[in-house]
Amino acid sequence: MTRTHLDYLIIGQGLAGSALALKLLARSKRILVVDQPNHNVASRIAAGLFNPITGKKMVKTWLADKLFPALHTHYKDAEALTGKNFFYPMPIYRPFASIEEQNELMGKSP
Repeated sequence: MTRTHLDYLIIGQGLAGSALALKLLARSKRILVVDQPNHNVASRIAAGLFNPITGKKMVKTWLADKLFPALHTHYKDAEALTGKNFFYPMPIYRPFASIEEQNELMGKSP
């Protein structure tokens, strides 16, 4: 019987487990991902959705200027590694509830 050497064992293939698996594969590491499929978990429902403006007050997400360029790079790298196209950036549109809300957000923009 031949034993297979693994560099890493990843438990759970949600967004974090999948991202880690892709990074390790890109570094030619041998991995095994163990997951118990569940159709109602956030990772499967959100499917990697991200938005720089969040919350009731529509404020920029903490560290958005640093995190979102990294997300774009990550998903493009994941597409290249898997040979699949699944990253479709789209502009975000939400009409403002009031002129005050619009002015408040514009005042926070650089």
